[in-house]
Amino acid sequence: MYEEVAKKIGSFLDRMGLKYVYREDMRTYLVPFVLKTSKGEIEANVLVQIGDEWILTVALLMNAEMLSNELRGEIYEKLLTDTFYLNEVAYGLTKGKDIVVHAESSFENLSFSNFETKFYSVVYGVEYFVNNILPSIDEYREALYIRKSEKK
Repeated sequence: MYEEVAKKIGSFLDRMGLKYVYREDMRTYLVPFVLKTSKGEIEANVLVQIGDEWILTVALLMNAEMLSNELRGEIYEKLLTDTFYLNEVAYGLTKGKDIVVHAESSFENLSFSNFETKFYSVVYGVEYFVNNILPSIDEYREALYIRKSEKK
């Protein structure tokens, strides 16, 4: 079943005009992005992982363990508040203490419209995180999975 879903997702990404790499062994699409933000251009990767019944679209943002306890608490509060108030944007924390933005879709509800909405909610979540939550890219670059773009 996942092979059909993988093909469908590839066709959706093609239709969206996005470049990607598919790792069949990981059942994961990696989609690189360059986004213009208030802190300059940043590079981020969106992963689309195909599970047994669900599709997880996710972008790793930063490792929270590299933040001070005080700042970690402030960022967690902002993430929880914004997850509630932002449409289709959900922030989370992995067991490895990585802050992520994510969206899920079931196989049975997979359509181009649904996939596109979920995918771009993750992209917007990355941009929003940089513009409104992250105090400084330079100060926390060691903890970040996103980075300033070096493209000119």
